[in-house]
Amino acid sequence: MRLSTTWRTLKRAAVILLTLLGAAQTCAAQLTPVRRASSGACVARSTSEDCDIAHDLKDVFNGGTASLNGNYGKSKLHAQLSLDALADASFGVLRARASCTFDISDSPHLAYGSASAIFRDVLTIDSQPLHGQQGLLRIKYALSGSLSSSDEWVCSPTLFCNQPHTFAEVNIFVFGPNFSNNQQASALYSSSVLGMFTASKTFQFTYGEPFGLDFILGTDCGTVSPLPDGRGFGITFGLGQGAGIADFSNTLVLAGLEPLDSNGNPLPSPPTFISGSGTEYDVNGVLLPEVRTARVSGKKLFITGEHFDSGAVILLNGEEQITRNDTANPKTSLISKKAGKKIQAGYKLKVRNSNGLESGEITYSPASSFQN
Repeated sequence: MRLSTTWRTLKRAAVILLTLLGAAQTCAAQLTPVRRASSGACVARSTSEDCDIAHDLKDVFNGGTASLNGNYGKSKLHAQLSLDALADASFGVLRARASCTFDISDSPHLAYGSASAIFRDVLTIDSQPLHGQQGLLRIKYALSGSLSSSDEWVCSPTLFCNQPHTFAEVNIFVFGPNFSNNQQASALYSSSVLGMFTASKTFQFTYGEPFGLDFILGTDCGTVSPLPDGRGFGITFGLGQGAGIADFSNTLVLAGLEPLDSNGNPLPSPPTFISGSGTEYDVNGVLLPEVRTARVSGKKLFITGEHFDSGAVILLNGEEQITRNDTANPKTSLISKKAGKKIQAGYKLKVRNSNGLESGEITYSPASSFQN
């Protein structure tokens, strides 16, 4: 993410608030799958090079939700921020939400909160007629989120300033080993959205050779504003009160990976996809686990479906059950040895893969084994 000169002086804030480009590069400089979720808060004086009044950061790697919920700042300094933020990252699915209110009086300050979710996977796409040749990749994603804000704000005339805002940003990177041939597409969202989106550029790759794919979803609220060109944001110092919500917790899903030849033509036959994380992808993007049937026999619960990975678990009403993959059909059948005696009609049931991807939730009914 490109930042304003004012923001670059806030060294601590740059670490705390996880700038998107920096996050992409610091996950790993090599082709290693990773998931990262971060939430951050910053309150600072206009004369400070640090988040000198208050700061906080929750940073979670490879599974789990990064959440912050609290009040930051000091009433005697007339600079306070209340923040409720969370981020969660799975391969192919990202969620982020930042909700805040701020109250700044007496002298210009900044008060800002963010949540960012990132996944990096290593993909090898191949097609025998094109093996070793350069190709193009068109990427699509489904995005759903809401944005709202209200404020009464007076800018500081001697500092970079714009009206406070809430917004979300999606960044996509494709690159080779050691971040070579780095390609980026980004999109800024300043109003609520629901739909399918195509990356603003088509990415280059080589058939049969691994490459890195980064997806980043960031949400921001408080005294920040998008830059005029729509790429990145600037910090706003000033006086006033405001509130905003950037809720993209439901959600971003990688919904299309369309390989083309070097001239942009469709392939003559379906390509193959291999991922470093073990996540399944095809031309329709990430393949989410899907529950087809749920059946009880004695104490055991049997689940059948699709796209279960090694280490997938059954959840009953949100609680994980001891689960194993069926040895004969590990990708389509799961068994919980004792969940059969727990489950009752009306229980909510879903499957979570080891990479964090979850199936849709179904309601169990013993009257029929077909539940979806």
